[in-house]
Amino acid sequence: MTRAALRSLVRDYAQESSTTPLSDALIHDLLHQGEEVLTDLCGYSVAKFTIAFVTNDFDYDLTSGILAIQSVAWNSTAANKEPVSGPTTLQRMDEEFPTWRWDAADRPERWWILGNVLLVHPKPSATYNATNIEIYSTNVPAAMSGDSSEPTDLPVRFHRTLAKYAAWQWLSIDKENPSALRLAAMFQAQFQYDAQKLRELISGRARTDGMGIRVHTGRPSSLGSVLGNVPDEPD
Repeated sequence: MTRAALRSLVRDYAQESSTTPLSDALIHDLLHQGEEVLTDLCGYSVAKFTIAFVTNDFDYDLTSGILAIQSVAWNSTAANKEPVSGPTTLQRMDEEFPTWRWDAADRPERWWILGNVLLVHPKPSATYNATNIEIYSTNVPAAMSGDSSEPTDLPVRFHRTLAKYAAWQWLSIDKENPSALRLAAMFQAQFQYDAQKLRELISGRARTDGMGIRVHTGRPSSLGSVLGNVPDEPD
């Protein structure tokens, strides 16, 4: 769904046709906030990027949009992708390799995260200068940039989930309105249900088909075993 369609849906869910006080800009912000929350919960937005090793440098800045590192490998001097063991932790490094800060430069063999910095040990020697670290990570998706744009990486069946999130957040503000609070609770439950389904989808892909579309190997014995207790959609 486009941003324009999602914005209209939020207004329907929230029963707010006027742009005062629920402005378009606020809806756009709530939709993107929903994207951030969903990808944090479910890890659906994945990207690969590279960083070049620098001789004697054991720390490398990461972009601020990264949520979680999934895998680290590097292009060896033979141009092969070789996994780097990790993640470890700073505490474990201090306990198991107390001299890691001044150990001689060599082939990096382990990695860990400290804030927005990726650290490796040992620090790369001149032999490995300019060979690339390859990182797969889950990221904060880019915000929809215009009314014709759609959510980045989010499967189509979950686009409405963003509108549910926005409606939940908006309606929960009105603490003195029982009807608004009931609607907010309903959309919260639906958002949480959708998030669980999305997490199961992503987990299933990771187990069976990498980052591609899932392949079903069997069918459930009944529809009820799939649907469970599905919250009602609003009228």
